[in-house]
Amino acid sequence: MELSHRQIGMAVLAAVAIGAGWAWYNRPAPAPAATPQQGPVASTAETGARRIYKWQDENGVWNFTDRPPADRSYTLVIETPNVTVVPSVIPEAAGASSEAASTAPPD
Repeated sequence: MELSHRQIGMAVLAAVAIGAGWAWYNRPAPAPAATPQQGPVASTAETGARRIYKWQDENGVWNFTDRPPADRSYTLVIETPNVTVVPSVIPEAAGASSEAASTAPPD
């Protein structure tokens, strides 16, 4: 039994196709894509996340702002997942002009 050039070519083509399929099937799994961070989860230096300050006003209400108050003690909040930072207005110190600062939300 003698094989023709066509039969040999088809056998080589089939072997290459089988080898390529086996190599594709056994390829290493791709590395998972990095998901973007939402909110200040990692450190400020790593992600450029905003700092959040926690402080208590004269009525005992806790406030969270992106700027520290000038006239009160405050705590820098670290590791704040699931927090949306919205720019805030910090009330001025007692005795300051009340016309310059407004804590009412914009319309």
